[in-house]
Amino acid sequence: WTTLRQQSKKDWAGSKPRPRLSVAPMMRYTDHHFRTLVRLLTKETLLFTEMVTADDVLAAVSEGAGSLQRLLSFDKSQHPIAVQLGGRDPEKLAKAANICESVGYDEVNLNLG
Repeated sequence: WTTLRQQSKKDWAGSKPRPRLSVAPMMRYTDHHFRTLVRLLTKETLLFTEMVTADDVLAAVSEGAGSLQRLLSFDKSQHPIAVQLGGRDPEKLAKAANICESVGYDEVNLNLG
């Protein structure tokens, strides 16, 4: 699979190889606390957020910085971290992906199903 981050000129992993293990995005499970626990167990795993929709991201932006912070925040210790972004409108997905990238996610994973 290809992510927007892999297509960009930035190399999120630097000279490190892509993590061989990742924790799949799971609704009501891969929240902040679970990701913190997994990160304590291993520094070598790519962590995913729960899936958020492009509509949710765009709505949070229009509601203000506090709303966006609540939706997309993560602790810096959770790097490398990917956000799973769901939706079916390419324009909304592109806008939301750019917002997620600006928040500091290492990867944007698209769920189009």
